[in-house]
Amino acid sequence: MDGICYRSSLVKEHYNTLSAASFVAQHYTNRVYKAWRLCRSEADKEALFKLCYLVKFGGAVLSNNTKITKSLIQIMLKPPSSLVLGKGYMGIGSKVVFAMPNHPLLVAILNYAIQNLLNRSRLPSLYTTGSLCWAKMYCEYASVMQKRGTPLDVRVLSAREVEALSI
Repeated sequence: MDGICYRSSLVKEHYNTLSAASFVAQHYTNRVYKAWRLCRSEADKEALFKLCYLVKFGGAVLSNNTKITKSLIQIMLKPPSSLVLGKGYMGIGSKVVFAMPNHPLLVAILNYAIQNLLNRSRLPSLYTTGSLCWAKMYCEYASVMQKRGTPLDVRVLSAREVEALSI
């Protein structure tokens, strides 16, 4: 797991598996760290770390192979809403995510992923921490916001927009 994190002020931080584990241990409870240790794959660890980082600091989390383009920088400097998600082929993906700290949807996704991991779910990563987990919580969040009559503060980029950002 290698990644780059940008806080809201565009402070660039590099993370690998060891530094991500110490981040989770330092900033979160033993329950979250236990879920981290129960991750079955590097992809699960990366997804859980990404959620932990974004909930704590906000900003952006990008993979090392994402190229920084002008449109990506514009979204990072002035996001169109408090949470921007990218759409993949299996639903909402976590490839391009920009967020304000403690966004309620990311907190819900993080709690759901932790619960899945602590229950030792035998479901594939796609369901426990991946795009189907994100999509399920997004649908629930959108439903709650609609019932409250509150406008949705999440923008979901189309797969084409995501591809254009990371070329």
